[in-house]
Amino acid sequence: MNNILIFDIWADYAHIKKIFTTMSPLSFPFPGRTAIQGIIGAIIGVDKSLNPEKFIDEDVLIGLSLLSSIKKVVIPHNNLKVTSKIHFSHYEDHKPQNVEFIKDPKYRIYFACKDKNVYEELKVKLESHTSVYTISLGISQTLANYEYIGEYGCLQKTSTNEFCLINSVCDKSSVLDIEFGELKIFTVILPNRMKNDREVIEYKEFIYESDGNPIKIKTNKYYEVSNGENIIFL
Repeated sequence: MNNILIFDIWADYAHIKKIFTTMSPLSFPFPGRTAIQGIIGAIIGVDKSLNPEKFIDEDVLIGLSLLSSIKKVVIPHNNLKVTSKIHFSHYEDHKPQNVEFIKDPKYRIYFACKDKNVYEELKVKLESHTSVYTISLGISQTLANYEYIGEYGCLQKTSTNEFCLINSVCDKSSVLDIEFGELKIFTVILPNRMKNDREVIEYKEFIYESDGNPIKIKTNKYYEVSNGENIIFL
């Protein structure tokens, strides 16, 4: 694969739910590979019951970088039990809940795959700014918009002896050394691959800079994009 598609996605809020937080849902700082697969599948019209395994192969490359700082806010919700319209004003039951959101999120998505049909289908949709299903950053209340950035060349490279600047979120296992400097470096573990029955078969730990600044690392594999960015796929 020599070319990749790049597009930016943003929303007023994002909620990428941490599955182990049920009563007071918390959000991951950015969508992982499985969530991005859902966004791409929504754009080209892949049924959600088939989406996880549609992009599960190793020859499907997906990357992400942060274009805005991670700002978390908690918004109280009052979930009403509504079985008829009268219950909107006279509800029988309700459940107060604090929900964590990412405020003003903006991400850059990188996508490449060997399946030319899928690649071209996504490219056409991005160029025409259309999607088959409505896209969101997490839940249905966090509707998102996107902008196609373009198609670029992509070259695999190595930097084991010298530090290089990586613009994307980095798979921790690919980082040999890191120069922290004044950066705000964090790690997070995300589901990375799942089956159609939503059984997660791979988790990965990722390194990111919470203001979206490039990270200086040594690595045995990264990709140099012809727009000047260096990335590591999820």
